[in-house]
Amino acid sequence: MRQIFYLYFIYDHSTMTIVKTIAIGQFKAKCLGILEQVRSKKEGIIVTKRGVPVAQVLPLIREQKSVREELLGTILFEKDIVSPLEEPWETEL
Repeated sequence: MRQIFYLYFIYDHSTMTIVKTIAIGQFKAKCLGILEQVRSKKEGIIVTKRGVPVAQVLPLIREQKSVREELLGTILFEKDIVSPLEEPWETEL
């Protein structure tokens, strides 16, 4: 059995979006494959029953952490790097 997707064009404030739909019977038969496809392509699918939309399957969007949250706990504060050193440097001129 092959999957049949219908394409709908949704117009919203001069923006056109193409949405795939699938009948509920085909979704039931191929659920795991369809979920994998939604995950990999990051595109949602609308499930219909007798042509009427009943559900929408969307990819999971993970929360992106801020740079501060990513670095939290990875930086070690040793000493003040702006104040003058206590011991003099030896330089060659």
